[in-house]
Amino acid sequence: MSGTAGTPSFRAGRKPTTSTSTGGRAGGDAAPCAAAAGDGDGVDELRAGLDAYLATGAELDHPYYLGLLGDAVARTAGPAEGLAVLEEAVELVGTARPFYYLPELHRLRGDLLAADGRPAEAADAYRRAMELAAGHGTRSAELRAAIGLCRLAEPARPAGALAELRRFHDQFEEGFGTPDLLAARALLEAG
Repeated sequence: MSGTAGTPSFRAGRKPTTSTSTGGRAGGDAAPCAAAAGDGDGVDELRAGLDAYLATGAELDHPYYLGLLGDAVARTAGPAEGLAVLEEAVELVGTARPFYYLPELHRLRGDLLAADGRPAEAADAYRRAMELAAGHGTRSAELRAAIGLCRLAEPARPAGALAELRRFHDQFEEGFGTPDLLAARALLEAG
């Protein structure tokens, strides 16, 4: 649903309300860690933080914070609930302007769609993430989406996905100890 002023807005895990916010992010790293650990209080802190952020009149990074919230909600309440928050984040970005985090929002959508048992839709989300990341010139985001695509089981994983991952992996000249490149290497070695 829309998050514009005075319109109904989805608050993950809650009934729709009339608000300008749909979730939250607390200032600091404790809330995302608590939410990632499955602590529902972390999600509440994320929501409260975003509410406070939006109360200042700021909205520029609203979709980014919704992406964080969607990921946390999925970890605590399940993929379907997290997807609802991510869909709103993507809707807020729209198509009028480029947004630096949009490839990651689509990659997160792919992760949650895969977890929700919808691999064909997940593959589409990963492809969209890769396309957007290529347009932004963000190789790391492109690599993360390719990793997600390669983690899909047959037949959802497109033919040539591993070759594409190899191409992305081989573009990097450093950082081979980072989690993304280690995950890519593991998938490539497993073939």
